[in-house]
Amino acid sequence: MQAAGNYWEGDDDDIDPPVDEYVNHKGYNTLSVGNHDDAAAAMSGDSVFRNPSSTHGDRELPELAANGTGVSAVGESMSGTSFAAPAAAGVVALLQDVDPVLTSWPEGCRAIMLAAAGRNVRGGTWWQDVSAGVDGRDGAGAVDARAGVTIAQQRRTRNSSASRHGWDVGTLSSASIGRDGLATFRYHVAVSQLLIAPRVKVALAWDSSVRSFLNLIPLSSTLTVDLDLSVRDSRGVTVGSSASWDNSYEIVEFAAKRGETYEIVIRRWSGTDSVWFGVAWTVRGVTFLPTVDLLELGG
Repeated sequence: MQAAGNYWEGDDDDIDPPVDEYVNHKGYNTLSVGNHDDAAAAMSGDSVFRNPSSTHGDRELPELAANGTGVSAVGESMSGTSFAAPAAAGVVALLQDVDPVLTSWPEGCRAIMLAAAGRNVRGGTWWQDVSAGVDGRDGAGAVDARAGVTIAQQRRTRNSSASRHGWDVGTLSSASIGRDGLATFRYHVAVSQLLIAPRVKVALAWDSSVRSFLNLIPLSSTLTVDLDLSVRDSRGVTVGSSASWDNSYEIVEFAAKRGETYEIVIRRWSGTDSVWFGVAWTVRGVTFLPTVDLLELGG
């Protein structure tokens, strides 16, 4: 986890106007975190969000937002993305405590954090912002620890039966890619009949290739494959997709149908390298519990 950065009039960066400051950390294999208020109702006015230039102009940073406003600890009360990032890191520690497999699979941690981010603090959903050229200030949304833990509790292997929440990690190589460019395995999402206004959110994350000097000093970080993400309903109709160029993650979010089962499809658009990946999904909604006449049940 890395802080997106803060900007203000008169800071040492001397950027004019201050809002033109780029997100401070741009690594592919991390999550850059912006700062929202206590209620996750608004982004902090000084949370840096400007995207770096990229080959196709669609790199989107930060990836997440977390509470970094008026944080009190060790006798101090301060604000900034330097407080939001550790809060997000603490949630990742919770995920790794739920399933120790995640301690060695950062791609899985990234996917779960992105899928669990449930509150859209500002702007549209992630893919709507990217496809419309909107510079999203909150990334995939606000960090949600409870939703993340719920997902982490339910690992699902390739081609498993459908579930409301789930995640998996693995290696995506040419051996697992069909002639159509699609992964030969699937993941499946189940939407309960008892949910009112259900929404599905799916996230895919993968790693870049890092070249370093003596395994100590990083020299470059390059995306060697471009993966896309889509979700189909039980009839094979695509209900959501995400196909950015310059990010190491994709996010699909859509209003779902009660009682439906959806299929998560990964596509390798370009590149031939093997990469580690993580995928995660969750279904949100209000549970509908019909009133039961206890007299009819003999109660």
